Amino acid sequence: MMTSTAQASSIITKSSSSTTSVLFFLGCLHSVVLFNLVHVIEAQPKPIPTFRYVPWNTLSAPIRQDAGDVLGYNRKKWDNPGKAKIEEDSFQKLKAEEQKAAIAIGFTKDTWDCWQNHYMDMAWGDLETLQVSQYFEKFGWTQQLWEWEEEPKSWDKDWNELNDDQIMAATQICYFEQTWNEEEITNQWIDFINAMVETDAPTEAPTEAPSPFPSFYPSTIPPAISTSNPSEIPSTIPTV
Repeated sequence: MMTSTAQASSIITKSSSSTTSVLFFLGCLHSVVLFNLVHVIEAQPKPIPTFRYVPWNTLSAPIRQDAGDVLGYNRKKWDNPGKAKIEEDSFQKLKAEEQKAAIAIGFTKDTWDCWQNHYMDMAWGDLETLQVSQYFEKFGWTQQLWEWEEEPKSWDKDWNELNDDQIMAATQICYFEQTWNEEEITNQWIDFINAMVETDAPTEAPTEAPSPFPSFYPSTIPPAISTSNPSEIPSTIPTV
């Protein structure tokens, strides 16, 4: 009888120890997940100019006029991001009329430099000031290679060949898989862009804030999405 009692006590002790270990593991896992969530929110790139990723033939006439007559776009250049000559220039390098046209169709200086130029027209010192040089370094860029315009080998990899750090870095300089791989825009991009920004979409737009796009913005495309503010993370998230 004593032996059975001792065995039962041992089993209970081991069970309690296992439960404690599991709870400890789950607590550590929660801490990691919460840390990564906050990190991702803080590291979000500039708001996505969703209108840029719809086919040329679906744009409104005013947008096509500004994009075509002033910015030099046509169907082939618009539907293949990264191919237009003007995308090689930072917003600051654009002529006054080009800046005006870019703003008219929905860009800002920040969204142009990130989503159109991907900071490629910046000096290395400017990348450091903007705190984006670290993302280029993930691909092997150094100040010397940047100034000599010598691309590291990893810069030419396909998206599925990038490691996790490089994918995160590419995201922060406003690439996603289709633009990194230089794919042609199709109507299916609309659903992809919507899904990509859906988690950051505000539940209700503030009534006093002006629309970020002109009134002729295509009604079938969702408005640009503002990135989440880390300070607005719900206070109810448990801490560990």
